[in-house]
Amino acid sequence: MMILGWLLMNPGEWTVRQIKTGLGFEDMNTVAPRVCRLLKPEVQALVETDSVSCPVTGIAVRKVKLSGRFLSGAVVRPEKQRVNVGCEVKNHWKRPQRIGEHGTLFAM
Repeated sequence: MMILGWLLMNPGEWTVRQIKTGLGFEDMNTVAPRVCRLLKPEVQALVETDSVSCPVTGIAVRKVKLSGRFLSGAVVRPEKQRVNVGCEVKNHWKRPQRIGEHGTLFAM
């Protein structure tokens, strides 16, 4: 949710390293596996857009952005990862509201 929330607040195309830096993490492994999971066909919350040369490593890396499916609310979590919300079970991810609503950065 932190990655998706950050991408909602910072629209555009980003590398994993840029997302890591934007979220304030030290280790690439805190972001990279989660980005890969969000790119998977069964999730499709992110789409790969382009590749660029990383200024740190010199290796070609991908850029990602939020998918149209995520922005339209059509992304559904896999059946085995259903979420309980109160008394009902939800299959859809909840998108964060805008900053400041309900007094938090990522209000749910």
